[in-house]
Amino acid sequence: MGCGEADTKGDARRRRIVEVARSVFLEKGYGAASMSAIAAAVGGSKGTLYVYFRSKAELFEAVIRQFGEGGDLTADLSDSRRLEEVLTDLGGRMLAFVCQPETLALYRTVIGESGRFPELGEAFFKAGPQDKIARLAALIAHRMDAGELRRADPEIAAHQFFSLCRAVRHQHMLFGLALAPADADVVTEAKEAARVFLAAYAP
Repeated sequence: MGCGEADTKGDARRRRIVEVARSVFLEKGYGAASMSAIAAAVGGSKGTLYVYFRSKAELFEAVIRQFGEGGDLTADLSDSRRLEEVLTDLGGRMLAFVCQPETLALYRTVIGESGRFPELGEAFFKAGPQDKIARLAALIAHRMDAGELRRADPEIAAHQFFSLCRAVRHQHMLFGLALAPADADVVTEAKEAARVFLAAYAP
């Protein structure tokens, strides 16, 4: 067997472990989802899991990272559209993603168990929001340099914009108080978040 073929099989095995682990974590919760239970669901030994992941926390981080790759939430620095359009588009994609049933389940898992397992919050932030916030902060800094926004901390501004997008629908859905938004709702709510953000950061 060639080295490339072995790498391919190893990558496929790793992806399989992460996919199964995601189901187990969401079904049982982080605390009850032991590495033994995940290994049994995968159909292998616990030792095999430790070949790919040093700990349950590292495996959970991989679950978040793989899941986050399904949401196209990056901000393109070279996007030349009006900032309102860029933010509405980005905010709409983010809102649609975080309101998906599986994303909500992941949020609930982290929120419900991070008190007992502080590593969950750190893993969630590093593998999920951190990169998106950094990319949006870079875009905001670029637009500040261009005079479209007043000078401020771009990272704080990025946090605030994403919070505006999640402030109503997502918060209500986390507690089972709202239904999934229609496409028109996503656009409307993202546009309103962009409007409030731009009013706050007007030059």
